[in-house]
Amino acid sequence: MRVSVSILLVAGLLATAGLLWPRATPPGAEPASLPRFSPEAGQRIAYDIDARTRGWARWGVAGARDGIALEARIHGALELHVLRTEEATGAARMAASLRAGQYLVNGLVECDSSMLSTPFTFVLSPRGTVADLAFTPAHVSSARRALASLVEGLQVTLPATPSGSWRAVEEEGAYRYEVAYQLDAAPAGGG
Repeated sequence: MRVSVSILLVAGLLATAGLLWPRATPPGAEPASLPRFSPEAGQRIAYDIDARTRGWARWGVAGARDGIALEARIHGALELHVLRTEEATGAARMAASLRAGQYLVNGLVECDSSMLSTPFTFVLSPRGTVADLAFTPAHVSSARRALASLVEGLQVTLPATPSGSWRAVEEEGAYRYEVAYQLDAAPAGGG
């Protein structure tokens, strides 16, 4: 399956849409049942990613106008592969890589595309949280930060108890923020 996602990072916050392998409500189940991710070993999905962030780096005395405008962009095909799922917890060990990827800062290449395409792993919980990112020595720190940001940005924290709306505190790199989620009613016809 291939999904296209355009992402705009503003002040470190990442907004994205879509879910990975959400568990369908079984026939006859109560409508208040909890949505959960339930990937199975061997499943694959790819996202066409184009993520951008704009900011301003300042240095010197507080209030000084010295600094530089920064614009970072990372794009490519983020390929995810379910390696295994833990039966006891439902957590999935995922492999990921960014194919045909490029990471630019102010229009200049920040890290080699081979670093971005080198596979790394992470754990996806049934509630959709991302944890335990593991990189190889081939990933320089800028590649690690960029790839972690992409994967963490796809995180959707599902509710702990049945609810049509909920809040979750999420972390992404150095940023911690609260996200409000709202489930909309399914359109007529189940689409």
